[in-house]
This record gives sequence, structure tokens and C-alpha cells, in this order.
Amino acid sequence: MNRREAIIALVAIGAVPLGAEAQQAVKVHRIGLLAGTLAVVSRPTNGGALKISVQITMVFAAIFTAICLSVAITGFTSLGDIADPTEIADAKGYSWFWTFLGSVAAAFGVLAWWIARTQTDDDDA
Repeated sequence: MNRREAIIALVAIGAVPLGAEAQQAVKVHRIGLLAGTLAVVSRPTNGGALKISVQITMVFAAIFTAICLSVAITGFTSLGDIADPTEIADAKGYSWFWTFLGSVAAAFGVLAWWIARTQTDDDDA
């Protein structure tokens, strides 16, 4: 054991009692964000689960759809610059994967829109 290892071992042994006496972590309650109709409300009694409104779900779905489809379109348009057939196949798979993610996000956005249109005030009770 050289000097460096001995010093590291002594520091580690000395830090163990400090870690044992350290203050225990306090449960941090999440704070909800209220912004007009786009409300995000937390329920700390349910294990910190987060409740997101239907409107914000539609917004998130639209943003994620736009990002995914832009990546897919960029991948499909860059296929002409690739000469290797293996790389072309990989790029097509990558682009189709992002197209799939965008379509799933769009489907969830349409589902949220449908829920928002068909939901009545009596359903909240």
C-alpha cells in the first residue's frame, strides 16, 4: 500500500461517521403550476403522482410530434448523400423509427383532443 492509497483509506474511514450522523432527507412536496386553463396539479398524497390537464397533453403531443417528424424528414432527405448501402438501410430504419414516434405522439394528441371534446362538467364528479 503506497502513501496515496493509505491517505484515501483514512479519509474514507473518517468520512463514515460523518455520513452516518448526516441529516436525513426530508420529503419534498412538489408544487403545482397554475397557468389559466393549462393547470398542472400535483397530488403528494398519491406518492408524488402528477396530474396533467388534457389541454397541456395536447400541447406536449403537438410539440413532440413536430420534433419527431422534423427529425424523420431530415433523415429521409439526407439519404441521397449516403453512398454505402448499409448506412442507407440504417438511416432508413432511423427515419422510420422517428416517423413511428411522431405518429404515436399524434395519436395521443388526437385522443386527448377527443377526450376534451366529449368530456362534460358532470364527468368530474
